Amino acid sequence: MQTAVILPRKCCLCKRKPQPWLPLHNFPPLGEAASLCSQCMQRDEHQLVAKTEAKDKYGVSDRDLMELAFVSRTNPYHKGAMIKLYMVSQVKQVSERRREERRLVAEKEAEETGG
Repeated sequence: MQTAVILPRKCCLCKRKPQPWLPLHNFPPLGEAASLCSQCMQRDEHQLVAKTEAKDKYGVSDRDLMELAFVSRTNPYHKGAMIKLYMVSQVKQVSERRREERRLVAEKEAEETGG
């Protein structure tokens, strides 16, 4: 049996209630039942990036992205297909963590080879 998720009736950041000109959008990267208004979604810290762009621009892998929450939207370029959008700030964090891990591995290898 599936449990229904009840979405909040106001933006989880600014606490505004939805209006016809200010709808709420489900925003899983902030939590399963998180909703943001259109204005809060425009903030830099909530900008979204498509999966392909995240991989190309930030050098993350599919495996890296599997640990992040995403928003699914209809792909504007391919009718009927869905697109996964990730928070840029979270993608950057994963990218930086992977870069640091690669740097540490390279340093360890250099020490082992006598460099």
